[in-house]
Amino acid sequence: MYRFGYSLALAGVLLGGCRSPVRRAADILTYEEYANLSCSAPYVLELDDSTGALLYYGADHVFDPEHPQNASIQKLWERFRPTRAFNEGGDPPVAESVDEAVARYGEPGLVRYLAARDGVPVQSLEPAPAAEAAAVLSAGIPPDRLKLYFVLRAYKTFRQAKHEESPEEFVDRGVTWTSRVQGLEGPPYSGAELGALYAQLFPNDPDWRVVPGGYFDPTRSDTWLNEIARLTSRARDCHMVDLVAGAAQHGERVFAVVGFSHVVMQEPALKARFTGLRHLPAGGSRAPLKGRGDVPRVQPGCWSVTPAYTMTSSARGT
Repeated sequence: MYRFGYSLALAGVLLGGCRSPVRRAADILTYEEYANLSCSAPYVLELDDSTGALLYYGADHVFDPEHPQNASIQKLWERFRPTRAFNEGGDPPVAESVDEAVARYGEPGLVRYLAARDGVPVQSLEPAPAAEAAAVLSAGIPPDRLKLYFVLRAYKTFRQAKHEESPEEFVDRGVTWTSRVQGLEGPPYSGAELGALYAQLFPNDPDWRVVPGGYFDPTRSDTWLNEIARLTSRARDCHMVDLVAGAAQHGERVFAVVGFSHVVMQEPALKARFTGLRHLPAGGSRAPLKGRGDVPRVQPGCWSVTPAYTMTSSARGT
């Protein structure tokens, strides 16, 4: 059975790093700045000096065992010889082969497979469920909207991978699982109720089964779901920086794989901690910010730049 807790990407340790949001998020790019960049995957950063060792692989999300990215990750893993690994997206189970790991769980599955094979401790890059939910709810997002977002964000990943369940079964389990998260105990209470809520909020496209993937893209502004995506991504970026930087600063050789936009967004914050961080030439590309140079000016904290949530006509999918 496809594990909803993994797909939802709401597992891990507490969102401790964002308790000091101005300090922690100061150098993380804004989405306005990110929109001015031209980026591609793989986007790889490496640090290997007296302050620590980090290989941060910015990946595309792929489920094709034949994709060249899989060989690239494995080659860098063998060269880097990590002592600690991190993957995006919760805690997928360990597959029996590279092909199965990628086909079922994408690049997080590949990291889990390599870590299990080589006896390397591994954990999720994601914040804890209650911490991520609290960060978004504090901005004024209604709980039923956030619950719908979490379930359908997971469903977007589910429909890309191999699985045995039907979409309806997966979403039913997703609603049950998400109802255990503090702050999200209320409605919707079933997949049917979630479907009805989605149809109410998006009357022009009422079928949640074909929800556009772009609704979960934090760089877009199609609907209010994009606003939630920006909030959750900001919280996750704060948390990821603290995890990978903290482990490297404690002497670990850290190998982490995450969607490439996260690495681009977090690069200035990591450079503020590690002067020896460099962009691997074999990776993808990033054009510098116009008029800014390679590292942008310091930005405000995680939450202070986020306006309170309001439902508008466009937020209802019309």
